[in-house]
Amino acid sequence: GDKTFFVAAILATKYELLVVYLGCWGALAFMTLVSAVMGALIPSIIGAVMPASMAKLAKVPPMLLLLYFGGTMIYDAIKDLEEGKDENIAMKEELEDAKNEIDEWFGDG
Repeated sequence: GDKTFFVAAILATKYELLVVYLGCWGALAFMTLVSAVMGALIPSIIGAVMPASMAKLAKVPPMLLLLYFGGTMIYDAIKDLEEGKDENIAMKEELEDAKNEIDEWFGDG
C-alpha cells in the first residue's frame, strides 16, 4: 500500500518539521513534474516511432497497467475481508511497514 502519509508523519516526529515539510513538498513537485513530462513526451515518441495505423495500440499498455493495479487493489481488499481484517489492522500493518522502512534508511535515530 501507499505509506507516504505514514512516512511523512514518522519523519516529522523525528526531524525538524520545516525540513520534513519541504522534503515532502519537493518530492510531490518533482513527481508531478516527472509525470507531466512523461505524459507529454511518451505519446510524442510513440507517435513518431509507430505508424499511424498502429497508433491506437499505444493506449493498450497504460490500460493494462490500470487494470492490473486496480485488480490487485480489489483482490487485496477482498482477501482482507475474507480474513476478517478491518481497516484499523491494515492501517497498523502499513504504519509498522513504514516505520521499518524509515529505520532501514535512516537508522533508529
